[in-house]
Amino acid sequence: MSRSIKELSVHYDPINESNTFTSGDIVEGRVVLEVTKEIKVDSFFVKLTGDAHVSWTEGSGDDERTYSDHERYFKLKQYFIQESSKRGESEKNTTLVSGENYGPVIRPGSHVFPFRFQLPQQNMPPSIKAFHGWVRYVLTVKLSRPWKSSSTASTELTFVMRNDGTNDHLLQPQSGSQNKKMKLFGSGKMSMTVTTDKTGYMQGDDFKYSSQAPQSKLPKLKTLACSVNCWVSINDFMHILRFFYIKILNFTNKFVQCCIKTYMLT
Repeated sequence: MSRSIKELSVHYDPINESNTFTSGDIVEGRVVLEVTKEIKVDSFFVKLTGDAHVSWTEGSGDDERTYSDHERYFKLKQYFIQESSKRGESEKNTTLVSGENYGPVIRPGSHVFPFRFQLPQQNMPPSIKAFHGWVRYVLTVKLSRPWKSSSTASTELTFVMRNDGTNDHLLQPQSGSQNKKMKLFGSGKMSMTVTTDKTGYMQGDDFKYSSQAPQSKLPKLKTLACSVNCWVSINDFMHILRFFYIKILNFTNKFVQCCIKTYMLT
């Protein structure tokens, strides 16, 4: 960052305890700019974008192939300072949001520039970060000056899908059973039933499940392991995103209850 720019940052106001946003929500915040001396500005704006990207490699050697794709869901932009010759012009694939306009000269000191966006009322995937791809919703501020390198700052939002009632079936509990024949460290058969409190989960939800082994005679178990995999489909390709692995030591009871807190990967 330039010596004359002491601080350039962008901040948004949380609207709920989980600090998440969904379709149609209002994103309000401010850009903080502190300069040590008077500067002249060509362009100064904040934008909110939603993008998805996926990339992976298959094969090896001469047969190695890399596949990738990128999709933009929206781009919202609000200018604080804009060249007079460009005011009123449209920008490709960009929704311009009106706001207060400021003069091209910024005096020394700390300045606050408020902004306000509304997320589009459309179906968009939740925020994701994984090995083969990501979905990001990002606030970015950019300040451009004559004969100087541009200065930028950004911060990410956590976006979750809105439940409009069409996914109520995901609130119903589900269960599954598995039979296991014990040979290596014990003898006999073991049957276990695992039940979850609902079928679908979102970021920040508690993942609650219970395991029950109804037999009266069980092989002696010292460790019970549980794994939870999360998959996502991007452009018809399935990719694993997250893996939980839990060990329950000194397993002596026939009934076990657990709770896993889910978080966004950043």
